[in-house]
Amino acid sequence: ALFDFLPVTTVDGQQAFLPRPGGAPLNVCIAASRLGAKVSFLGALSSDMFGEELYKTLAADRVDLSMVQRLPNPSTLAFVSKPPGSDVRYAFFKDNAADRMLTARSVGELLGAKSFGGLHMSLGAVTLEDSTMREAFEEAFRRAHKAGGPMSAQTRTGFTSFDPNLRGPMVKSSPSAYAKRVEDFIGHCDLVKSSDADAEFLYGADCDLEAIANKWLQKGAKLVIMTRGPDGATAYYRTPSGKFTSMSASPPCTSPKTIDFEGNPAPVADTVGAGDTCMGSLLCSFLGEVHSTESQLCRALLDHATVGEDPIARLSPFALAKLAFRHWKPRCLRWDSLTFPVPTSQQHM
Repeated sequence: ALFDFLPVTTVDGQQAFLPRPGGAPLNVCIAASRLGAKVSFLGALSSDMFGEELYKTLAADRVDLSMVQRLPNPSTLAFVSKPPGSDVRYAFFKDNAADRMLTARSVGELLGAKSFGGLHMSLGAVTLEDSTMREAFEEAFRRAHKAGGPMSAQTRTGFTSFDPNLRGPMVKSSPSAYAKRVEDFIGHCDLVKSSDADAEFLYGADCDLEAIANKWLQKGAKLVIMTRGPDGATAYYRTPSGKFTSMSASPPCTSPKTIDFEGNPAPVADTVGAGDTCMGSLLCSFLGEVHSTESQLCRALLDHATVGEDPIARLSPFALAKLAFRHWKPRCLRWDSLTFPVPTSQQHM
């Protein structure tokens, strides 16, 4: 969790930066919580003024904070630039920041004997090049799988998901070297969600998304979802016979439009945090928060049972609809009175 400083123009025409709570893990937690999931945040927050606001922001959206470490280290700050015709760019101030202080030991202590419907990790300001943080993530994922065991209708634990969520300037090694780190970590993951932009950073501008998804499935993932901006998303998986299969979903709108709260076409206001909203929606849908059939998909994948097309066919369009709606209002965390409907089914994530 960190503070984003977004570019704005003041009433007198001056350029300025507007501070907003953010960071991919925080955004995913809030998106999932607003969809009705019982969500816990595992991480470290600073005791400085920014850390206090981050803590309050999570608490306001009913995110459980019992596994949060409070440290005197400063909060990470991210200044955002949105050049015309280019992707969003970031400048991070993160040295010795609180959110980089997790260790494998502290993760073990915080998790204890707790069990969850799923464990998710989004990167961003923190990368897999940080060996201490990488070991902490690996420890969390190992514990999740160990606690899970075979899936059943009554016990939905052990599911893990991962979004590389790349920030190019944060990666110090070559893209090919970092791709190897991502592939190694995918061995701990059941679901991997990536954008086409992240795949292109790792494998080159002319990369084959299908070939990359196939490679990640071979590394251990059971489902790979590639988002493709205005072109929607594609889910890749293997049937019990080992056949490599894919299914695509289109956005509920036509580029360059998105949709508003009532599903009507609307101009795009902001895309910061959009992928995180998609991820939170996928997690809720996958674990059965919204449609009961998706929890069947989760159990089927983890038990290596038959994977039907219907749950996957419903999974991606739901997340894309939430992503499109997210574009209508600036910032994931600033919908004011607008919230998602809360379903009756609840499962801790």
